[in-house]
Amino acid sequence: MDRKIILELFINKLKENISSSNERIEMQKEYLADQPGPMQSRYDSALVEGQWQLSEMKKSNAEMTKALSLLEEFSHESGKAIANGSIVILNQNGAHNGYILLDAKGAAGVSVLHEGRKYTAITPQSPLGKVLLGRKKGDTVEFRTSKIMRCTVEEVL
Repeated sequence: MDRKIILELFINKLKENISSSNERIEMQKEYLADQPGPMQSRYDSALVEGQWQLSEMKKSNAEMTKALSLLEEFSHESGKAIANGSIVILNQNGAHNGYILLDAKGAAGVSVLHEGRKYTAITPQSPLGKVLLGRKKGDTVEFRTSKIMRCTVEEVL
């Protein structure tokens, strides 16, 4: 498996997400510009709600931009202990799932496909991320979600 290709897929996906987010932010700004001001209406709840939504959109966009920046900087060697930026293949009850560990909320849950395998971004703060940090190929880990899960690290890229 080619680490560089997988990283590039994540970078492209985040760029798409950021672009889409920027479009939504501009649309929200236009919406807010069309709302009546306090002197025109005694009801300002739409304006207040819209401003809060815009603020949250900007936060999300900043988190995605941080994640993109981190992805573009990764160049550490593969096959070492799992760390921020590692791409990992896990055997979870016979399913071979791919993950990238990325300490940026803006990437959490983003998925890409490469050679028929889905790779999902997780944070080191997630239940799985916590137990993977520092592990190596061949290690078995357990973590709790709604039930106890066990998996084996098959590969670290």
